[in-house]
Amino acid sequence: MRPLSRALSALLLLAPLTALAQTYTPKTIRIDAPPAVDTAEALRIAALPTNTPLTKQQIEAALQRIADTGLFSDVGYTVNATALVIKLTPSASSQLQPAHFSNFVWWQSADLESLLEAAVPGYHGQLPVAGTLTDQVKAKLVALLHTKGVDATVDAHENGFSADSVTLSIVSPSIVIGDVQFQDSVPALHPQITTLRHRLHGQDFDIAETTKTVQESVNDIYRDAGYLDVQTTAPTTSAPHKDLLTYAVDLSSTITPGDIYHVSNLHINAAPPVSQADLAKAANIKPGDVASLAAQRLARAEMQKLYADQGYLEAKALFTAHQDNAAHTVDYGCNFVPGEVYRFASIDTSALALDQQAAFARAFTTAPGAIANADLRTTIHQALQSLNLGFPVGLGMVPDPANHTVKIILKTAASAHPK
Repeated sequence: MRPLSRALSALLLLAPLTALAQTYTPKTIRIDAPPAVDTAEALRIAALPTNTPLTKQQIEAALQRIADTGLFSDVGYTVNATALVIKLTPSASSQLQPAHFSNFVWWQSADLESLLEAAVPGYHGQLPVAGTLTDQVKAKLVALLHTKGVDATVDAHENGFSADSVTLSIVSPSIVIGDVQFQDSVPALHPQITTLRHRLHGQDFDIAETTKTVQESVNDIYRDAGYLDVQTTAPTTSAPHKDLLTYAVDLSSTITPGDIYHVSNLHINAAPPVSQADLAKAANIKPGDVASLAAQRLARAEMQKLYADQGYLEAKALFTAHQDNAAHTVDYGCNFVPGEVYRFASIDTSALALDQQAAFARAFTTAPGAIANADLRTTIHQALQSLNLGFPVGLGMVPDPANHTVKIILKTAASAHPK
């Protein structure tokens, strides 16, 4: 039960009417609140009759029912000779937000909304995160699930579906993805689709998140193969079926691949200190190649590595892609933002034994301020090799973007997996 607001005013009893019985008979009862407040619903929750003697305790109990909804920060009242006025101030933290149902797979969302609106007065598709209105909706959902033979626990939380929503979920029993079937027409991609089906099986089911995951995962597979116009339908769901301690939902989706795209050209606008020829060689994208997004990601990484090898650790390769939907070709452009050159700040050798640290300090003489490029890494590796350690040592790099410096950390198997 939420405490009544401190704004709850004293009952202003009219002496001629209340001197003996301490009651008040309002001719009317009205709500004083901002226009967004559903005053009719607030009156229904208060459930106070007019033209009937009311005690102070009855009025405060009515206000408590309103406060318990979780919608108001201040709840008060005043009286005069004719009217009882209930004053309500909505709370910023309890504003109504759209309700989202994540895994109630026994119903379509529209049908579930209709059932709740008919059963829970005051519910019209929106909820506060907490309060009796939300509690009533949760209780009704539990009761609806019970009609399906499911003893469930239902939770409500913010931002599960979007930044401004209240998501209601079945937390027990678990609702998971069962079998996943795809209708498609590219046999060469069946191995990747089969891997995806196995990965999805057993994951928690959420209508919005599962739909997003299925569509994005399938589309990534096809676009990596050059099918840039691929379309994947939102999965349809089967009736849930009991699977040990969970309920599984089978999914089915249709893939429309479209035509495969090829590269018409790659235009590279180089920025010093890397040449256009070296970038083109690293990209390894040629006219006639399949316009694969995977190849584009690899090209970006390889070209950025050329800049990183020169000490430009923040270098970005910015791709543009102009699709010719009639010819099914893609014209790529690539521009570069090298950023600032990074310099060597220090090296942490604590992963080595003390005598090894001393030997390394004698072998590695590069002073702070050197460019943190491929030559620096080579020099460090050469110093390590001169120690004949007998075990591999890796290099970790901790950049400091504010000062454009890098701290190098030596890593061994023991330091990577401390006891």
